[in-house]
Amino acid sequence: MSLDTGGGTDVLPDWAADDGIEDQQQQQQQQQQPKMSGASAAPPSSHIPAATSTVDTPGIDNVATSTTATTTSHPERKFDWHATIKRDGRLLIITAIIIIVMNIPYLKYVLYPLTLFATWVHELCHGIAAIFVGGRVQKLLLFPDTSGLAYTSLPAGDGRRAFVAQAGYTGTAVVGCLLLIFRRTKRGPRSGTMVLAVVMLLSCAIWIRNAFGFCMIALIGIALGLCAWKLPSARIRDVYTCVAVTTALNAVTNVHDLFGSNQMVNGQPSSTDAHTMADVAGGPFWFWAVLWLFVALIMAGGGLGFAV
Repeated sequence: MSLDTGGGTDVLPDWAADDGIEDQQQQQQQQQQPKMSGASAAPPSSHIPAATSTVDTPGIDNVATSTTATTTSHPERKFDWHATIKRDGRLLIITAIIIIVMNIPYLKYVLYPLTLFATWVHELCHGIAAIFVGGRVQKLLLFPDTSGLAYTSLPAGDGRRAFVAQAGYTGTAVVGCLLLIFRRTKRGPRSGTMVLAVVMLLSCAIWIRNAFGFCMIALIGIALGLCAWKLPSARIRDVYTCVAVTTALNAVTNVHDLFGSNQMVNGQPSSTDAHTMADVAGGPFWFWAVLWLFVALIMAGGGLGFAV
């Protein structure tokens, strides 16, 4: 049923108008609700963490890590002369001075105590080798011309004699190598010098049987002991280096004495260790002399290059 109001315009009743307003408000609320829910679900962009920091991508991260490890584990190394000179400069200077001094006729007597020390090492190695093969040391002799003799008694067998005969030169080379290897350690120079001093004094009491050898080795041992006890670290390192270099060089420079038919011991001709090796082990004496020379060079190089 319709009502004519005379104006040609339909007028809704009040209840219908209210319903229409409510419907419009509900529609507006429904249209705004997705926007509001979307706004509440997503925080502002400033609070969103970066995807690269929260998302774990196994392949990419592994590749980056492995590439870094490869780069750092194999750095390019170059030989640094400055670092080498700074680290071993004192050793190089001492070695150069010793080589120069030992080749000047009158000046070489400055090294006399160190040369006598190297002779003591040589004869002591003969004696220790005899003990190793079941023999014993009768006596050790050292003479003013820096020569020496080791008297030993051995069980029968050419092998034992050969082992004792070669121990003088090879043993001195090994001792020089060991002394050089421990030259850089914190306590090596002081402890090594003190050990040498004690062994020298013990050898005087047990084996050295001539007055010159006893007095000189005892004095050198006491001097080394005092140096190890009193000198500061830098100075005892210098003393230790001098002893080590002299011992290593003695094993090299004294081999030339083996190429003659005999050598002079306390002014008297005596058979060389190389001739003894040729008699008991065979081969020419010069073969053993050359072999010991190579051993001495290898030991000296090893001591210089592989210091701990």
